[in-house]
Amino acid sequence: MKKIIAVLSALTLCFILSISVFAADQPRLIDEADLLTNSEENALLVKLDSISQKYSFDVVIVTFEDYGGFDIDGFSGNYYDDHGYGFGTTNDGVILIISMAERDWVITSTGTGRDILNDDARSYIADQFYNDLHNGNYSSAFNTYADLCEKLLADAQNGKYYKTPFNAGMSAIIGAVIGLIAAAIVTGKMKGELKSVRMQSGASVYIKDNSLNITNSHDSFLYNTVTRVARPKENSSSRSSSSGSSHSSTHGKF
Repeated sequence: MKKIIAVLSALTLCFILSISVFAADQPRLIDEADLLTNSEENALLVKLDSISQKYSFDVVIVTFEDYGGFDIDGFSGNYYDDHGYGFGTTNDGVILIISMAERDWVITSTGTGRDILNDDARSYIADQFYNDLHNGNYSSAFNTYADLCEKLLADAQNGKYYKTPFNAGMSAIIGAVIGLIAAAIVTGKMKGELKSVRMQSGASVYIKDNSLNITNSHDSFLYNTVTRVARPKENSSSRSSSSGSSHSSTHGKF
């Protein structure tokens, strides 16, 4: 009986180790678009492997010259599953995919990653690496992504999950209220300056020696035109891949 228990324990241990090795053996950086130098690629791969193994959570980056123009959210989920990424039975992890032809980026999280790297967290990460990605500083952009993933994973271990600190709708309302208050102050001041004015029956009071006598003048600009160019909007979605795994994604253009 003891021999049977020992054999079963050994088989169980081998199974657990095989899962861990399988996850760890997958390349967590695939630079098909050749955006990184060899030294940048090696250093980043070491960082991704270290984070992934420390938290039992795959952190992956894949770049394409052209991924074919598929639905980016569905493509990223299928790619993640088809290449065997993820730890545990829920395939915990996150993947960043870049396609140069379409100028697309997508962050897709799976398993516990859907909570740790939720919609707000994925948008936050993208906001931080966007400028570097847009300007071609790819190594900096990818390292920012990796570092922020590690920070969010560490926070999650302490029960803290990222939430956007400011509500855009509330910020707009506050801005409108401030604008109305400022307008009321300005118009109130202008109105106060007119209290001494009395209706005159003729224009002679304003004319001396056949010339127009202006006692006070100033320019008031009632309208102002401001032109702003918006950043490409980000889009988030949740779906199941072809393998049945559930993924949450945020994507945009750079």
